[in-house]
Amino acid sequence: MSIQGLMKVPAEERDVQWLAYSLQEAIQLEWATIPPYLCACWSIKTGVGIPPLTVEMRSTIQSIVIQEMLHMGLACNMLASIGGSPNICSENFTPKYPCELPGHVHEGLVIGLAGLSRDEPGNKDQVYKFMQIESPEDPLAFRNDEGFCTIGEFYEDVSLVFDQVNPKLEPNQQLTNDLMSDLVIVRSVADAKASIDLIKRQGEGTSSSPFVDGNTREIAPAHELAHYYRFGEIHAERRLQLDLTVPTGWSFTGDCFPFPDAKDLFLMAEVPPGGYPESDEFDLAYTKVLRLLHDGWAQGDGSKLGDAIQTMDGDLTSAAIALLKAGIRTGSNQAIKGPDFRFLQP
Repeated sequence: MSIQGLMKVPAEERDVQWLAYSLQEAIQLEWATIPPYLCACWSIKTGVGIPPLTVEMRSTIQSIVIQEMLHMGLACNMLASIGGSPNICSENFTPKYPCELPGHVHEGLVIGLAGLSRDEPGNKDQVYKFMQIESPEDPLAFRNDEGFCTIGEFYEDVSLVFDQVNPKLEPNQQLTNDLMSDLVIVRSVADAKASIDLIKRQGEGTSSSPFVDGNTREIAPAHELAHYYRFGEIHAERRLQLDLTVPTGWSFTGDCFPFPDAKDLFLMAEVPPGGYPESDEFDLAYTKVLRLLHDGWAQGDGSKLGDAIQTMDGDLTSAAIALLKAGIRTGSNQAIKGPDFRFLQP
């Protein structure tokens, strides 16, 4: 059942099964943002001679990916806490890009896999789409004229149903990892609600401002800004700062945060439907990650989560960079092929 369908279920009929379906949808939604963000991150070159602000930009996107992984992990733990087992290693779990996000979220917004600058220098279309995904004005919104809700409202309803059902929560199949300190065991309804609040505050579903204190209107440190504002700085090429001349009280008019030069980027084209045979080695590593995540929560084995993270940092990243460095052209311009995130059947 989609998020849209789940939200149409009357409040009095929402039970533990409703929670289970909802959390599986949340897991799939959180994962769907990770491949596009990783492609943008990997397309920024590393090594000697890369300007410090470009290095920082890559680190910014990488930190957002880590937070998305955390959000997915928290949803997995919540599902495990009520006796469910996340369904991750399947062809239906991972999106077939380009596509809309799962659950009828932000209908009409098609997300593809491409480099930060797609296939030409200075192209910021991909970053703008990332801003739309994370937009706090209408966060991952369903079309209001169809009576659909926002993902923030969806998460809020999940929180309310935890209160309403007050299920007995079991820790045995839940996972933690030293590299994800905020991935906690959900032992109580209060823990579940705190996990949902963290997901909303860091990215999707939040309509909060970029300010730490509503009275002083102090802007949060860069690493604490919600994803929308961090992508906004990349798109505007300016830092966020206080600006009392505009209604919001802030604007992207601070210090320069220049978009990377073409020489510092792999100009990865958007991956077409079906992907590329050159991505097979990468796809094997990607499928391995999905299998490790699936088996980790199915077996309550935290070492598999650690192995999945190591595979992402190791084989998956290495295969992606190798493909980008190969510079295989997709046409007459500078565009090159990149990883396509296909699930390969065992």
